[in-house]
Amino acid sequence: MAATGDDLNPNRDALELSTESFNRTNPTRRRILGGAAALIAAGIGAGSGVLAHGGDDDEDEDQSGPGGGHDDEDHHGQPPEQSTQVADVTTVRIVDERFEPNNILIETGQTVTWENQDDDQHTASGRGMDTGIINPGDSGTVTFLEPGEFNYSCNFHPEMLGLVTVTGESKATPQASPEASPVAAAMELAIKIIDFAFDPEKATVAVGGTVTWNNAGKTPHTIYADWAKSDILNPGDTFSHVFAKAGTFEYQCGLHPAMVGTIQVVEGGTPSSELSRATPDSP
Repeated sequence: MAATGDDLNPNRDALELSTESFNRTNPTRRRILGGAAALIAAGIGAGSGVLAHGGDDDEDEDQSGPGGGHDDEDHHGQPPEQSTQVADVTTVRIVDERFEPNNILIETGQTVTWENQDDDQHTASGRGMDTGIINPGDSGTVTFLEPGEFNYSCNFHPEMLGLVTVTGESKATPQASPEASPVAAAMELAIKIIDFAFDPEKATVAVGGTVTWNNAGKTPHTIYADWAKSDILNPGDTFSHVFAKAGTFEYQCGLHPAMVGTIQVVEGGTPSSELSRATPDSP
């Protein structure tokens, strides 16, 4: 007959009886073992909590907490209307994609210089002013001849805003109005595009006359109206239009709608050859 497990371990019963007897006579051992098991369980739970909390901390660090991340308003500074106005300052630094200071007060005839101390190209451009592209390390200037408020921005970074307030009397050269001029309307007229404005903004030409716009600035522009539409005029480009009938013709820049102009077309003009003889010094 095959041997059983009891036969193979004749001392097992004696060992079990001895262990049971030891446990009964040693209650402290039971308490120690039970306490150790509780401590192990508590440690595992605490470790899980720490891991979970650590994950939240990492996520919060990445997100920088509520409202975290890049703050564009802080990065580009306060809007100029909310900044303290600085007087008698004619140098504006461009640094960290903002103008410093971005709200200045000057008088007519003064020139403001923008120094690009940033790593990118910038401009200071607005109605009646334009520095053109300022490369890192370079500067651009604008001379203000008329009083008023000149809001400007960077063409490459429109969120960069600035304000120049100019006080005092106009120092621009006065021009005779068409009504006061005894000279008949010209058959040829040239208009410059410079500093985000048409010069002159209002002009008169004879019926059948030709108006030519010349982009003398540093920023692309267009001539846009229901009677004419030019291609983009890069610096140095020109656009011409012949006016076949009398009337008032308004237009604007298609890229900068705040730039507007008016052409008054009247009957009776002076041929360009006669006009040239009458005013030899005019261009």
